[in-house]
Amino acid sequence: MNPLTLLLAINGSETSLHAANLCFALAKAAGAEVILQHVINTEAARQLLPIRKPGLIGSGLHLQVYEDLISSLRNVAEKLTTKCEALALGHGIDMKTFIDEGDCLQAILQRSAHCDLTVIGHSSLLERTLESPGAMPRFIPSLAEQLVRAVRVPLLIVNGPVDHFNEGVILSSATDVNLDYLRACKALLTALGLKTRISFIADQLVDAEKSTSEAIEKFLHDCPDLHDVSFDLREIRGETAGGPLKLWQRAGEKVNIDCKESTLLIVPTRCMGPNSLTIFGAEPEQFVAELDLPAVLIYPEDNVLSQAPSRVRSFTQKLSFAVEPAALPRRTDA
Repeated sequence: MNPLTLLLAINGSETSLHAANLCFALAKAAGAEVILQHVINTEAARQLLPIRKPGLIGSGLHLQVYEDLISSLRNVAEKLTTKCEALALGHGIDMKTFIDEGDCLQAILQRSAHCDLTVIGHSSLLERTLESPGAMPRFIPSLAEQLVRAVRVPLLIVNGPVDHFNEGVILSSATDVNLDYLRACKALLTALGLKTRISFIADQLVDAEKSTSEAIEKFLHDCPDLHDVSFDLREIRGETAGGPLKLWQRAGEKVNIDCKESTLLIVPTRCMGPNSLTIFGAEPEQFVAELDLPAVLIYPEDNVLSQAPSRVRSFTQKLSFAVEPAALPRRTDA
C-alpha cells in the first residue's frame, strides 16, 4: 500500500505553525509523505500595483515597485520554508518543498488534487474581528474558507494548537447515507492510526429508536470493512446537541458535539442544487468562518458520491425512516 501524501499549505501565521506541528505529528504516526507549499500571491500584487499605460507618472514606477515587492516576497518565502523544513526534521519528517507563484487558491487546488489530505491553518471570523475591528473581515473570506468550497480532497483546518488525536468521529446523515464516504473516512483514519466511530445525525430522531439503531448496526455488521466500527445516533437541532464541546456558533445559533478536543471530527459537505452545505445545513465557508474547534476535517462527500451513486441509493433505501422526535441519550459502543 502506498503511503498517504499530506499537503501542508503555509503562510507563516501562528495558525500555520499549529497546522505544521499537527501535520508532522500525523505524518510521523502514519508514515506519510509531506509536501510543503507556500504560494507567493502575485495576483494580489498585480491588483495592488496595476501596470497600466503611461498616465501622470507612467508605468515604469509601478513595474519597478512590483518587481521589488515580488523579490522581497521570494526572500520571505525562502526563509519561511527553510524554517518549516527545520521544524519537520525535528519531527523526523523529510519532505518536498514547493514555492509557487500565482493565485493562492488555484495553486493549492492544483497540488491538493494529487494528495490524500490537505492541511491548512485558519483564524476564525471572531479572531479576525478582534485583530482588525475596523476591517469588516466578514466580507473578506480567508483562504481556508475559499478552499472548503472548491477542494476535492479532505481538508484539515487547524484553528489552534492540537498535540494529537486519539480517535476520529465520522459525522453522517442518518437517513441519506453514503456508504463509500464512510469507507473512505475509515480508511483515512486507519491510515492515520486512529480509532473510528460514526455519529449518525438527524434533524429529529426517529420514534422507533431501538429498531433504527438495530438497523444501522446490522447494516454496518454486513459490511466487512465497517462491522467493527462503533456508532451512535444523535439529534442535532436548535441550540445544542448533547455534549460539552462547542463546535460551531453564530448569532442566535449554537451547535455542541459530544466529543473531546483530542477527537478528529469529520464533517461532510454535499452539493444541494447550486449550493454546497455541511451536515448542519450551513454553507461550508460560513461553517469554517465561525468554527470553534481547534481542528476539524472537512470531507467533500460528493467526490465519493459521484464514484458510486447506485451504492449510495441502495444504502439510503435501507436506512430511510420516518422522522419523529425522540429523546437522547443514544447508544454508543465502547
